[in-house]
Amino acid sequence: MINQGGFTSPDGDEFTAYRVPFRPGGTFRVWFSLILDRGPGITITHIGWPPRAGDSLPIARVQVQPWGTLGTSPRTLTPFRPFSLGPGVEVDVLATIRMRGCEPAHSSLGFGSMPVTYRFLGITQHTTVFLPESIEVVGPTGVLECPPAW
Repeated sequence: MINQGGFTSPDGDEFTAYRVPFRPGGTFRVWFSLILDRGPGITITHIGWPPRAGDSLPIARVQVQPWGTLGTSPRTLTPFRPFSLGPGVEVDVLATIRMRGCEPAHSSLGFGSMPVTYRFLGITQHTTVFLPESIEVVGPTGVLECPPAW
């Protein structure tokens, strides 16, 4: 990832922008936190989108760890499985994204949010978590044509 620097949104929120060169088979990772500010607990049942045919940026792996343990020990990072999230509890999430297929020369894909599915009082609901960074995946420079199947 190439750090493009810090920016301020029109709403006054600060964020950092990153550029990731597209490399088939390569990966990049994004960290974000989930927190339930108040109310009864929920169960997080899925993070990310389901696999889609032809998706050039599928989620390869999702891992979670209790908030505050980030960087303290790799053993606190566990593969995702549904978990309860109570009020005031925060969990760090690491999603690994794999680049596959082909991106045309000079193309650009924005990556700035992650879908989260949860259960509240037995009802499945969906939300979108906006990442603390803006990520742009860019195709190669120069002349590159993708195979006709794309």
